[in-house]
Amino acid sequence: MKRYAVYGVCAAAVLALLSVCGCLGKEEDGPLTRSTQTEDSAKSQRAMEALAQPEAVETQADEYGLVELTASVKIPDYSLYFSQCWEEAAEGAKDEADFERRLFALAEEKAGGEEIQWTTREVLVDLSLADEEKKEWSGEELEEIARREAFEQEMREFALELVDEMAGQSIDWEAYAGAGEEAE
Repeated sequence: MKRYAVYGVCAAAVLALLSVCGCLGKEEDGPLTRSTQTEDSAKSQRAMEALAQPEAVETQADEYGLVELTASVKIPDYSLYFSQCWEEAAEGAKDEADFERRLFALAEEKAGGEEIQWTTREVLVDLSLADEEKKEWSGEELEEIARREAFEQEMREFALELVDEMAGQSIDWEAYAGAGEEAE
């Protein structure tokens, strides 16, 4: 039984890392959507992004006409909250999407508490890649992009921590395999 739990957590960690990095995402007429994203986790994500406070938002064009957004974003330390909640979210999760939904709900609940742990993320986004045709961006659009990128950075940090933790554990895979064969 432990073997399956370990495999499940490892698979969730790898899928989280891949989906966060965009490898398993799907692009529609909006921002990149993770393949594990549900309606509930998207709602939680929007609520968590809304707490982010972009500061010093600037755009600049280079000599080739590419437009970049730079900003400092004060955001709740979601990578910390995810790290504190991932085991609870993994318990009873049916699949990766259910794990993400549960993880986001728990982190959203922690961020809604009285003492929020804040961090600052420096973001850099190539707006030319976001929308090649668009030349003018409103302040609200720029702040939304900065919030989203800061949240994605928090997710990437958590995914890397989780993968590092899983890789760092000394697991006797042969013992788990042997225990599984005996159970069959």
